[in-house]
Amino acid sequence: MENKFHIYVLKDPITFAPFYVGKGTGNRMTSHAKIVKRGKVANKNNYSLTNKLKQLLESNADPIYEKPYQGLSEETAYELEAQLIEKIGLENLCNIAKGGLGGKTTTVPWNKGKSGHCSEETLIKMRNAKLGTSRP
Repeated sequence: MENKFHIYVLKDPITFAPFYVGKGTGNRMTSHAKIVKRGKVANKNNYSLTNKLKQLLESNADPIYEKPYQGLSEETAYELEAQLIEKIGLENLCNIAKGGLGGKTTTVPWNKGKSGHCSEETLIKMRNAKLGTSRP
């Protein structure tokens, strides 16, 4: 098994507060801002992250990128991602899930009132972000 995964944190360049925690390989850490610059939604359905990045980019600011953990197996990366999200607090982040294997929870962003794979908290957070009413 190759240890190619890392955990990354996106931080606000003004407050230095973390606003997103993720797991990835390669250039995954910087891909969210590149996607938003092209007018698309980050992570296919994360409107909270998209709105935060739009706000920064419109202010000619880039997020601060940090990799607190590198050279990880995927299993370890999932565990550390979930631990870091829990430590910071999901309510303080643009993440829509608690990370780890639970990070693969949202496949339909606006479930038409069905609970599906999303918690009620996640659905509210996503709705508020899409409306632009909630930004960490």
